[in-house]
This record gives sequence, structure tokens and C-alpha cells, in this order.
Amino acid sequence: MLNKTILAGLLIILSVGFLISCASTQVTGAWKDADYNKKLSNVLVIGVSDNMTTRRLYEDTLVSKFRKNGVKAVSAAAITPPGKKFNKETIKEIIKDKSFDAVIITRLIRLQNETQYVPPTNYVSAGPHYGSMYGYYDRAYGMAYDPGYMVDITIASLETNIYETAGEKLIWSMTTESFSPDQLDKIISELESLIFDKLSKDSLI
Repeated sequence: MLNKTILAGLLIILSVGFLISCASTQVTGAWKDADYNKKLSNVLVIGVSDNMTTRRLYEDTLVSKFRKNGVKAVSAAAITPPGKKFNKETIKEIIKDKSFDAVIITRLIRLQNETQYVPPTNYVSAGPHYGSMYGYYDRAYGMAYDPGYMVDITIASLETNIYETAGEKLIWSMTTESFSPDQLDKIISELESLIFDKLSKDSLI
């Protein structure tokens, strides 16, 4: 039978691993203009970030997904002239030049740190005696106890809006929370899935 201290240590490792492996991003709110009944056809993708590598990774991921769904899409970072400041006027010029019918913009609205409590866990060690009823009762339980612990996590709240370029009207919005936002590839992949699942349900793609 494994030493109880070793079992307790394994429990902690497995618990943390479970938290990390679970979905890190969840939807906290969503809205669609009930009067908008068209499908997206030509979309400009904008990820608001000072880190160009992060921005390109996010925008390129969404562009690829839009195209797989039969929607034309372009990364704003990819077509912004080198050295040109990316602001409202630049966006207007790009929209006019490329005839986009919609713009999707994702931005960070809040970053906060929280401490969460992982409750105690009992672990029953399954040994050879499990094969015999008498052996089971005779040797009883090999049990390890994890008394619980605190975990520090970072939560990034993101807002994704879609505007119809004609009239600059908001037609769709979704807010999400991402845990452990340092896992960039995973967060972007999860966010992409959530966005396109909702866009599909809302008949925008």
C-alpha cells in the first residue's frame, strides 16, 4: 500500500492538474440585436492588444475560423500599413477600402487576481484486498486525506463586439472570463470555439 503522505501529495498534483485541464474560458453574458437577420459576409477582425504577437495570433485564429465557415475575413494587423497609427481613422479607411460589412473587436475589460479554496479530499486506496469481500473488511480502507488548500488564480474578463459597418451599429456582443490567461494558445482556442458556437446559434454564420 502506498504511503499516505505520498498519496496525499498525488492528490494535490491531480487536483491542480484537473483545474488546469478543464476549460479555462466561460461565457458570462451574450446579446444579439433581435432586428438584425443577415449573415456576416466580409469581416474585419481586431484584437485590441499592445503585444503584436498576441494580437496577430488571435486575429489570425479568428480569420481562419471565419473562412472555414465560408465568411470572408481579414486581420486588421495584417493590412494596417507599417508605421501607421492604428486608430479610429485608420479603421475607417480600411473598412472603406475593403468594403467590410462587419467588424469584430475583442478587448480586455478587466484583469483581477483571486484566491480560491480547494476543499478537502478523501482518497481510498484500492489494493489487492478489493478482490475478496473478507479481505476488504479485514484490511478496511487505505485512506489518504488532503486537508484542502488555497490557489491563486488570475481572471481576465474579455468583451467581444460585432458592429455592422453601415451606421457603426452594435449587432452582437459576448463577455467571457478566462482563468490562467498566461496559457495564451489554450485561451484563444477556447474563446474562438465559444464565439463561433454562439455566432452559429444566432444564425450570423
